[in-house]
Amino acid sequence: MKIIVNDREIRMCGTTVTDLLNCLDLPLEGCAVAVGEKIVPFSQWDDYTLSENDKVTLIRATQGG
Repeated sequence: MKIIVNDREIRMCGTTVTDLLNCLDLPLEGCAVAVGEKIVPFSQWDDYTLSENDKVTLIRATQGG
């Protein structure tokens, strides 16, 4: 399935937000996800089904100073 993540087209394995993060080899902790203009709460990641051509914004917390 093709989706857009942070303005980059990718082909993902699986269908849920959790599948996406696993496909991108990202940890679940410290991430925020929005699909379109809607934030998807962490509690819904396992059940939130992505669709072809969805636009996903992925934000990761980083340390710095």
